[in-house]
Amino acid sequence: MKRIIVFAVGLALFLLSGSVSNGQVQTSPTLAARRNPFISGNERKTSEFNKFTGKEYTRKRFAVRRKVPKYAGKWRGILYQPDGTLRSKFNFTVRLYQKGRKISGFSRITIIGSPQYYGVMKMRGTAGRNRLSFLETKITRENPEPDSYWCIKSGKLKLVYIKGNLTLKGNWQGANCSPGTIVLRKVSGK
Repeated sequence: MKRIIVFAVGLALFLLSGSVSNGQVQTSPTLAARRNPFISGNERKTSEFNKFTGKEYTRKRFAVRRKVPKYAGKWRGILYQPDGTLRSKFNFTVRLYQKGRKISGFSRITIIGSPQYYGVMKMRGTAGRNRLSFLETKITRENPEPDSYWCIKSGKLKLVYIKGNLTLKGNWQGANCSPGTIVLRKVSGK
């Protein structure tokens, strides 16, 4: 007789504290807080009952933060300028340093087949999950081809995999220059 009364009281307390429907257990926020004080209010809203272990667990309702990829290193490729006055493509190399979302570094542009004509620019930018925005701030060294000058560029590049290689690809523009595209492949992580 005592077992039946204890069972009935326990069942009544269980039904008062929560209800079961379709394998889901709905509990009051105060009961969930007493069970686990580290659960925030947003996470207490729904919970599930694990049929195999017989335990209740809560589902987290916040998005997982994605990490910013590591852009630091040396990138080498081609800068295209289809409407360029003298040339339509150039060798383009970038050395990037990263601290969190902030990017700094240098870019170097040379004429294909004539590496004696070059320009080195200081740059800065911001990194996102798969995007890199950059701005060249000044020319630090240069030897332009006679009757020409180097453009200070800015642009947005997207991080993609092309044939298994990590690649930055996107558009650039500059003052007093016709715009174009950049394709860079990561060649060194340091």
